[in-house]
Amino acid sequence: MDAVCGGESNPSERPEARAHIILKTRNRNDRADGRPNEEAMQGRQSQKLLIIDDNPAVRNMLTRLFEEYGYRTASVDDGLKALQAARIEKPDLILLDVMLPGMDGFTVCRMIKFDRLLRSIPVIILTSRMGEEDEKRAYEVGADAYLVKAVRTVIIVDKVRELLSRPPGAADPPR
Repeated sequence: MDAVCGGESNPSERPEARAHIILKTRNRNDRADGRPNEEAMQGRQSQKLLIIDDNPAVRNMLTRLFEEYGYRTASVDDGLKALQAARIEKPDLILLDVMLPGMDGFTVCRMIKFDRLLRSIPVIILTSRMGEEDEKRAYEVGADAYLVKAVRTVIIVDKVRELLSRPPGAADPPR
């Protein structure tokens, strides 16, 4: 399955001028037709992902992708809703955009990592911002991973699997 997904929302940009990414979901555990292997999906039905992105196309694409892989999902479209949703949904992992209305993703991540009830939830910053300063800042505020939206979905899925397979409280691997 290939999907094309828009980058950051910017009302001044024409939709067709937005940065687009091609996301390939084929993984070594997938069947020949590109769909997830049923055995590889076992155990994921109980894992929930919270997708935080103001772009509905990105939210919908990530929701479809991860639900196809057997994960449950919830999503919100702004930073203020994100903190409330994290407390209510109790996700196993959060996929977080940086440029959000209400509160930017860096602030959301910092607040999650300072909250004693939420701090153990892995956070992946998933953004179209490619600057080294943004990546450095993401790790400074406590993100567990930083991915640019211009990566194939298999990389996103693999990072989610990696972070969800770590024992709670495990030290982060070197970056």
